[in-house]
Amino acid sequence: MTQGRIALLSWCYEAQAKAVFAHFMVAHIDAFALNIAAGYSSNAAQVANAFKAVVSVGVNFQFFFSFDYAGNGSWAITDVESYLTGYINKAAYYRYNNQPFVSTFKGTSKAEDWVTIKANTGCFFVPDWSSAGAGPALTLAGGVADGLFSWAAWPWANAPITQFVDASYTTDLGSKPYMMPVSP
Repeated sequence: MTQGRIALLSWCYEAQAKAVFAHFMVAHIDAFALNIAAGYSSNAAQVANAFKAVVSVGVNFQFFFSFDYAGNGSWAITDVESYLTGYINKAAYYRYNNQPFVSTFKGTSKAEDWVTIKANTGCFFVPDWSSAGAGPALTLAGGVADGLFSWAAWPWANAPITQFVDASYTTDLGSKPYMMPVSP
């Protein structure tokens, strides 16, 4: 991370295949986001497997949670806190400014929940509330976000992609971190 900027590489596809692979240049990655949607029965086992795999291999590899509020609806505060308290003290959990790093995909209607979650977990919170826009997202729940990220990594319709959205975030955020998206 450089000068308060955080880069997120993300590819989202639902595949009807026997195996799904992600290919990353691992030398340039600080942590992987574990994007989990509320209510999926496999969440707990898959998260546990990810953390167990890191320990069994013995590498310095880290994860952080990105709670997905769009994939299967909103998260309950107690469920978010359960995941966080279960994993944020593990060596494989990513920390930013010595705080456990947490993100979301969407979830502006539940912004107030994060006042409680942050108070109970001490997390550093960088949500994707891009549907609100950078400036308005910073004011949600009394300014609960410690930074923001955007999913504007793709062009709209036939228009070429520009740096306009990124510029709006860096301007509105000032010295707060911006996790910018990167897409091939």
